[in-house]
Formats: sequence, structure tokens, C-alpha cells
Amino acid sequence: MKHFAFLVALLATCSFAYQTAYEERVQNYSPVRFGLDVGGIFTVPVVWPTDGTDTKLGLGLRIVPAIEYSVSDRFEFRGFAGYEFTTWGYRFVNTDGTLDDYSVNTQFLTFGLAGQYNFTRRGSFASLGFSTDIPLRSEATDNYVDNSGPGTTSGPFRGDQSPVYLDFGLGRQLTESVGLVLGYRLPLVPYYDQGGFTIDLDQFNIGLRFNLP
Repeated sequence: MKHFAFLVALLATCSFAYQTAYEERVQNYSPVRFGLDVGGIFTVPVVWPTDGTDTKLGLGLRIVPAIEYSVSDRFEFRGFAGYEFTTWGYRFVNTDGTLDDYSVNTQFLTFGLAGQYNFTRRGSFASLGFSTDIPLRSEATDNYVDNSGPGTTSGPFRGDQSPVYLDFGLGRQLTESVGLVLGYRLPLVPYYDQGGFTIDLDQFNIGLRFNLP
């Protein structure tokens, strides 16, 4: 009888000490996670008025650390702050026949907040949010042709401001810690807006999302 009581006590102790895989996940689960997006940018400048203007597609790089907060298994919020570099430009033919061909390199600090919906566990997801880019440095080169012939000038691009975007995103988890993300940023506030002349920087991006431990 004493041996039986000892065996029951031992089994009870082991049952409290042992955790199932589910119990371990619940105990270790945190609604806060950290991530990192790294990808390429395709920048499409939209100039208004458009008369005599041809825009030039630009390319860039986007590196964005993020923090995620899960509200449920399917929905979470994502805040981010990072660095962005992109080229862009446009070519303008004046009414007198002279020409200005601008090539611009711009660096930004980018900030944003988005909501993300997960369609299936570790599967596809979609996001919607707002973001803004703060210009750090913009360098412009103008390859012009005027009445005296061709020439080149370069220097800071003056008058730029912080654009505001509506962000759309679609993604798919490739592994538990790496996902593929496609996005589009719709300008709500232009990058340049002076004297009736505006420039929007539409952006498409593709990259990898790393879920950090």
C-alpha cells in the first residue's frame, strides 16, 4: 500500500511538472513581436501639370524595422520606422524649345502604422495603413539644353516636403520566420507642391519580411 501511494504521488508530481506542446506555446506566447522589412522600391513620379513632361521610373531600397502587436490570431497592428532611398526624375520640354532633364536621388526617414489581417495561420496576409516620409537629403542633376547649348547643373533639390501615403500590402509566409511582401503606396500629400507645380511619388515595393525571435 505504501508503494502504491508513493507511485501515485510520483505520477502526480510528474503530471504537474510536464507541459504539453500547447501549454508551452501558451506560456511562451507574447502579443508583441519584432520584425524587419528589406526590399526594393519602384518609384513612379507623377508631375502636374503634365504638358511637355515625361517622367522617369526610379529604383530604390527600403529597410524598415517594425514592432507588431497581435489583437487576435487573425488581426494585428504594425508600427514601423526606417530608412528609404530612391531615384526618380522627369524631363521637361519648355515652350521655347529648351529642355530640362532632371535626375534626383532622395533619402527619407519613413514612419507608419498599419493593420494586418492574417487569412490563414502562417499563410497569406493583407495590410492597410498610413505612412509618411521625411526627406533627409535630395540631390538633383539637371542635364539641360538652352539657347547657348547643352549643360549640366547639380545641387540640392529645394522645396520638397513630407509626403503622406495610404499603404496597401499583400504577403505570404515562406517559412515561419520569413515572408514575401508586395506593396503599393498611394500618395495623399505630394512630395512637392509649390507655385501650382506638384510632384507625387507613387511607389511599388517588393521585399522580404523577417520575423525576429
